[in-house]
Amino acid sequence: MSRAVAWDGFHNTRDLGGLPVKTGGTTRRGAYYRAADLRFVTDAGWAQARDAGVRTVIDLRNPDEIRPTAGSPTALAGSARFTAAAAPVTPPGIDRVEVALDDIDDIELWRRINRERLNGTRSTTGSSSNGRPAAAPP
Repeated sequence: MSRAVAWDGFHNTRDLGGLPVKTGGTTRRGAYYRAADLRFVTDAGWAQARDAGVRTVIDLRNPDEIRPTAGSPTALAGSARFTAAAAPVTPPGIDRVEVALDDIDDIELWRRINRERLNGTRSTTGSSSNGRPAAAPP
């Protein structure tokens, strides 16, 4: 069964149902979705997400990735190339929460990630700028 989701304006979106959990079970289908940049979601797409049960968007980016400035650490590291004109907006009936997943302070790590096109977080690349494994997030 495909986990791909085709809501209007959602890109790289998947249902995370069926993934294994530590207790031996799996995540329930239709409970968790992941998506790329939500700036392109149309009103029809938001309606499709809401009809599927989406009630909360959890943004795992750093604050300066969400609202970048020229001098922000993310920009200095070579990320945040596609800046938004305004703060993210979710429609009425869908809450939005920001939970930064990674620490942007290690600019050299992020420069390496961008230079080598690793495009992942420390938890997915498993390293830090000094070459040692990075600690997993709590």
